[in-house]
Amino acid sequence: MKVMIKIILALYLFLNALSGALGLEAKADEIHLKNGQKIEGTIVDQTPRSLILQSDVVGKLAVDRAIVQRYVVEEIKKGGKEDSFLEDEKKEPKVTAVKAKHKAVIQALDDWERKFSMGYSMTAGNSEASQLNMNLDLHKRSPADEWIIGWAHSFSSSQGKMDSRKFDGLIRYAYSFGQNLRWYHFAKMQGSQDRFADIDYRLVPSTGLGYWFKDQKDFKLMAETALGFQHTNYRKDKEAKNEFILIPRFFMEKHLLEGLHVNTSATFYPSLSDPGVYRSQYKAELTNAINDRSAMKFSFTKDYNSDPPEDVKRSDYAVVSSFEYSF
Repeated sequence: MKVMIKIILALYLFLNALSGALGLEAKADEIHLKNGQKIEGTIVDQTPRSLILQSDVVGKLAVDRAIVQRYVVEEIKKGGKEDSFLEDEKKEPKVTAVKAKHKAVIQALDDWERKFSMGYSMTAGNSEASQLNMNLDLHKRSPADEWIIGWAHSFSSSQGKMDSRKFDGLIRYAYSFGQNLRWYHFAKMQGSQDRFADIDYRLVPSTGLGYWFKDQKDFKLMAETALGFQHTNYRKDKEAKNEFILIPRFFMEKHLLEGLHVNTSATFYPSLSDPGVYRSQYKAELTNAINDRSAMKFSFTKDYNSDPPEDVKRSDYAVVSSFEYSF
C-alpha cells in the first residue's frame, strides 16, 4: 500500500509540475512535504490523518499528514502570513476548520474500515450437524471514490459428512461524478467456488454505472447495472462455460434504532447468450451494535440458478448468526 501511495504521489507531482510549466493551474493552497517537494491545489477537507487536495490535473488526492511539513492556505498566503500551519509528527495531528468556501457536500476521507465476522452452530443427539461461516471485509470511502474488498468462506457438515463448502471474493472500485456526486462508475472482480454445486471456480469481471437515490446516515438506497463476462469451470466432466451477462443490483439500508440497522440487496445475473438462463442472489442482514467495535449480525441469503448442473438444486438457502468485530 505504501508503494502504491508513493507511485500515485510521484505521478501527481510530475503532472502538477507539468501543469505549472504550461500555465494550466493557477496558484492556490500549498502543501510542503518533509522531503522538500511542494504540492499545489485547493485544500477542500481534512481528517486527523490526511489533507484532501483538489487539483485540476488529477482531481482529489489524500496526502498523509505524516509526510507533511506544513501547508499554506491561499487566503492566508495573500495576507502575508507565511507561517501557515505546521505539522509536528511528534504531536497528535490537529484537525483545523476549513474555510467555509472550501466546504463541499461530500464527507471526509475515512481510513480503511476493517470488519471480521464469524459464526458457528452445532447440533448433537438424534442428528449431528455443524456450520462455520467467516467473513473479512475492507472498506475505504473518500469524498469521490470507494474501495471494497471482501472474502467469505462457509462450510457445513451433517452426520459427519461435509455437505456444503463455499468461497467468495470481491474487489470493487467506484468513483462518483455529477453535481451532487450521486452518479458513480465502478469496476469489480468477483470470484467464487461452490464444491457441492459442482463449481470448481467462477470469475466475473464487470463494469457499469450506478445512482444513489438516498445516501444519508439513517437511510441509503441505490441501484446499479453492469456488463460482465462470466467464466465458470466445473468440477466434474462438464465443459467450461463463457458468456456475457448483465448484472443489475439494488441495495437498501435503514437504521431502525440506535445501533440497530437492516440492509437488503438483490443481484441478478441474466445471460446475454442464453436467454432465459440466469442466476440471482437475495440477501438481508440485521446488525445490532454491542459497542463501537463489535456487533451481532443475523443474515438470510438465497441463491438461485435457473440452469444448475445435474443433481444440483436450483435454490440454496442460508441463515447465519455471527459475531462481527471492527479493527
